[in-house]
Order: sequence, then C-alpha cells, then structure tokens
Amino acid sequence: MPAEHHGPDHRIYLIRKDFHAAVKTDEPTLYCHRAESPDGGFHLITDGEIYLFSDDVCYCLNCAVAAAIATVERPNLMRGNRMAPNPVSETPTL
Repeated sequence: MPAEHHGPDHRIYLIRKDFHAAVKTDEPTLYCHRAESPDGGFHLITDGEIYLFSDDVCYCLNCAVAAAIATVERPNLMRGNRMAPNPVSETPTL
C-alpha cells in the first residue's frame, strides 16, 4: 500500500554541528538568543517546543534557520550525491 503524503515536509537539518536539539520542558525559562522583536528583546521558548542549543545560547527552530545554524534544505540534495535507499551491488556472472 503506498504511503500517503500528509502535507509539507517540516524537517530541519543542522548545519553547525556544535549545536544540539532538545525539547523544552517545565524546567527554567529559556529565551531564543536571536533578538527579532522591534524593541530588541529575546523571545520565549515555550514548553514542548523543539529548540537548538550550544554552550549557553538557545535558538528556536525558525531563528536557527534564519541564522544559518540549521536549514530546511535536504543536505543530500544540496550536495547532489543521492543514493538509492537500498543499493544493489552488481554480482559478477560466471
């Protein structure tokens, strides 16, 4: 049975390998370190939100993409080296 497509692809890929992904829980308050608001303040990362962090900085996914920490472009397509999911090796015939 073919897999159904359920809308747009929402995958995010890390560009900078010094960052890690986590899910915000009810622990201490976290703020996104990319100040986008008109008054220059940081915005809140809410419980249940996936965010990226490195050392003492955190970014929401939208800001991480805008800051080139992550991308929505599939890396294998950007490099142009696609490989079949299950490559079949050629067996020599005798």
